[in-house]
Amino acid sequence: MEDIKRGYEYISLANARHKDVESMRDFKRALRGYICRDDPSRRIIKGGSDYYIELLTLGKDDGETETEAEDYFRETEFIPTPHSAYDCTGKPFTRWYKVFKRRGLWMAYHCVGFDV
Repeated sequence: MEDIKRGYEYISLANARHKDVESMRDFKRALRGYICRDDPSRRIIKGGSDYYIELLTLGKDDGETETEAEDYFRETEFIPTPHSAYDCTGKPFTRWYKVFKRRGLWMAYHCVGFDV
């Protein structure tokens, strides 16, 4: 995220100096391509005003048990509930998840809610 911010700061500086060269256009295209890239390991399948459900691919079944796959999910994807003295922080948190195996891959349904 910091690299993206730096990239946009670089573009702002170039625009302030009225620099519109071919390399700047290539830089903008590359930055947009990075931001808009598709991640085939995750896909949002349902959403609402304060939540979304995504389908995640956790990896191949390399002899792992379901418990090990769930531990991996909790270490890498689980978002703890935000605790704040104020209401409505707007931060995401994991509402629920379900780890399962499909076609030899460990996958998970992950419901992410927002504190609103």
